Formats: sequence, C-alpha cells, structure tokens
Amino acid sequence: GRNFECYSEDSFLSGQMCAKTVYGAMTKGVYCYIKHFVAYENQTTPAGVYSWMTEQAFRETYLKPFEIAVKDGGANAVMSSFNRVGAHWVGGNKAILQNVLRDEWGFRGSVVTDWSSGGDYMDVDQGLYAGNDLWLTGEQTRPSGHSDKTSASAVSNMRKAAKNILFTYCNTYYI
Repeated sequence: GRNFECYSEDSFLSGQMCAKTVYGAMTKGVYCYIKHFVAYENQTTPAGVYSWMTEQAFRETYLKPFEIAVKDGGANAVMSSFNRVGAHWVGGNKAILQNVLRDEWGFRGSVVTDWSSGGDYMDVDQGLYAGNDLWLTGEQTRPSGHSDKTSASAVSNMRKAAKNILFTYCNTYYI
C-alpha cells in the first residue's frame, strides 16, 4: 500500500532510522507524527482491514519500530491507523494507545487519527477514551461528535487530550 512511507521491512532498522529522524527534527523545534501506528498494511479500503496475529509477532514486527522511535528518539507525536487490530479500530483501542504506548513505553504526547471523513467509524468518544487526542479531518468533514458532553468521564478525556496536544507543542518547540 504505502511502502514509500516506510523506512524498511526490518523492524529494528526502521525504528533506528525513525528515532534519528524524530530526534533531529525535535532539535530544530519540529515535532513529527510518526505513522501509521500500527499494523497498517493495506492502502485499499483500510477501514475494512482486520489484522490478526500473535502477541509475539505484533510486538516483534509491528510495534518494535514505534517503540524504538518513542524510547530512543523521544517521539512525542503519533498518528493512529485506520485499520483494526483484532476487532478494534486502532485509534479507539485502549490496549494499544494507553496500555502499550503510554503506560508501557512512557509516551508523553499527542495521538492524531489518520484521515477521518466523519461518520461513526472513528467514534470520538471511543477514541478519546482510548487515548486518541485529535481527528485529522478536512474542511467539509467532521467526525461524529461526543454522545454526552455533560459526562464527567467525557470531560476528563477531553481535558487529557488537550493536555497531550499542548505537551507535544511545548516540549518540542522549547527542547
């Protein structure tokens, strides 16, 4: 699909190259949204792709380059992918965005969706709950809105997202 956007098929090599690129950009006050997090393998109808694999294959092949970029390169901006890992959309997958990316690897920064053309597929409440902070949309499209703006957990998730976005900006520009 998008091989031109990938460094290498080798997970370690991709991670090293990305980490150095991110670090270099950050020293000049630029943050890079590394993409497509994670297991994005198909350009045609990516929203319909369900990726199934063992946890070992997932960690050693698909997560490894991102882990290196976060831990060694200091990446503080990630773009979640369209596809699903298992039955869950990656941008709304708390196990990936919160448990692995933020809790396990110590990622501090913002997560943006890949292109969102509105509708319920990239649900805002689900994404915010999972740790997605921004929706990449065009001028004429908007993602589906929050189902309940008075919910304490929804407000908390929005505050967390705003904090993550500001953290990315402030901790890149003033590095």
